[in-house]
Amino acid sequence: MSLFGKLIKNVVSEAGKAVSDGVGKTVSDQVGKAVSDSVGKAVTAAKEAGIDLGEVKSALEEAKKNVEAAAGSAAGGVDMNAYFEEELPEDSEDVRDKLLKVLAEEFPACEVRENVSPLTIGAWGKPMNYSMGVYKDGAPALFIMFCGKNTTRLRAYRWAKEAAAKAGVPMINFVRDWPNRYWYLKERLHKYL
Repeated sequence: MSLFGKLIKNVVSEAGKAVSDGVGKTVSDQVGKAVSDSVGKAVTAAKEAGIDLGEVKSALEEAKKNVEAAAGSAAGGVDMNAYFEEELPEDSEDVRDKLLKVLAEEFPACEVRENVSPLTIGAWGKPMNYSMGVYKDGAPALFIMFCGKNTTRLRAYRWAKEAAAKAGVPMINFVRDWPNRYWYLKERLHKYL
């Protein structure tokens, strides 16, 4: 098992010990939320570090079994599936659709425009269009690009990124092939908006 797998296993193991020490249902729910948050942050870190998500999924499944075994007797059969279900199943919803939902729920005052040309913020040449632009009070607040694995190597992409930087507007990427879970999208958007 990799170092990352051991880290996840240790986080979940500590949570399992807390549950098995006789804590009540309320505390076990808090422990479960802490485990869920820790797992979410660990998966985000793994993505950013380029760690194989298949390996992460295996580590999560093993850790889940350990927590279920520890929590089963002490907490009266706490269902740990609720804490891990968002991390494990595959979903086929496109990142664009997820982002639109998150933006509507979390940032209702913002306007979302799709396929925004960098020429609107003073770029020149033929830069790649931004997949989405998020606007507050009519001014751009964030540009979003949906990328493939090699998109960032393209000259048109770099020009678009430079145009956003010159205009003082942050630009972030989401790789379409990655899971892009809702908690991850919310976390990133709150960081920039």
